[in-house]
Amino acid sequence: MFKFLRVKIVVVFLAFLTVWMGLSSLKLYFVAKPIYDEVDLLNAQILEMEAVNEDIADAMEYMGTIDYREKEAKEKFNLQKPGEKVIIINRKSGLATQETAGNNNAAGEQKYFWRKWLDYFLGK
Repeated sequence: MFKFLRVKIVVVFLAFLTVWMGLSSLKLYFVAKPIYDEVDLLNAQILEMEAVNEDIADAMEYMGTIDYREKEAKEKFNLQKPGEKVIIINRKSGLATQETAGNNNAAGEQKYFWRKWLDYFLGK
């Protein structure tokens, strides 16, 4: 009889222990889930910021090149290389003015833009 009672007590204790462990595991899961979600979100932000940093590094590398400096000097300061010709097309009149480094031929005779292109390509 004592043996049967002992077995009952052990079975009840093991059942209680199993339920307690299961509930503890569920509690731990619900506590840890938001943390894991936040870690995943932060990892995604890290990847996004690494891509942005890579783009910035590429842009900085490009800005250090001579091509970039030349382009900026032409666009912002209206500089030209010696012997370089710049053609400006006036959209309203359809006429083009041509400037050479250092002097401005806009005050000279006015030619149509297609004529200036022909002169430019044919070397006249």
